[in-house]
Amino acid sequence: MQRRGFTLIELMVVIVIMAFLASLSIGADLILLRQGRDAERQSDATAIARYLEDYYRVNASVSAPSYPITTAAAVQTAIKSMSGDTIDIMTAPDATTLSLTVNTAAFPPTPTKTQYIYQAFSQPTGTTICSASPCVRFKLYYLSESKGVQVIESIHQQ
Repeated sequence: MQRRGFTLIELMVVIVIMAFLASLSIGADLILLRQGRDAERQSDATAIARYLEDYYRVNASVSAPSYPITTAAAVQTAIKSMSGDTIDIMTAPDATTLSLTVNTAAFPPTPTKTQYIYQAFSQPTGTTICSASPCVRFKLYYLSESKGVQVIESIHQQ
């Protein structure tokens, strides 16, 4: 007797193998996407910190050196003035609005994947939140999907 076609078992084995290979591919794609978002967050946070340092330097030559006070509008204006009005860096991956926020209460804050949280301090050490100029140091928090909460600290410490 001559056989034509495949048995049900043979077809099921092929389908299982294909499903397994597809799941490996999808898993690798998800890892690459997560790493890409993390790289963008790190790049944005580093650029924000650099612009805040530039703002500090400009203020040092004009008046008493200070980081922006703790309002989102003041921080965003400072970054825009130093970056030539670039707001892309203040929008996290997957966010639809500006992601840079200011936290004046909790220490340390807990950012989400779509937030960059700025905190200014009135002391070179400690956790006293700055409420008026001069603000002598800052911390910028963001959430890395693979490493958890990351912190960038200011360079200048009076």
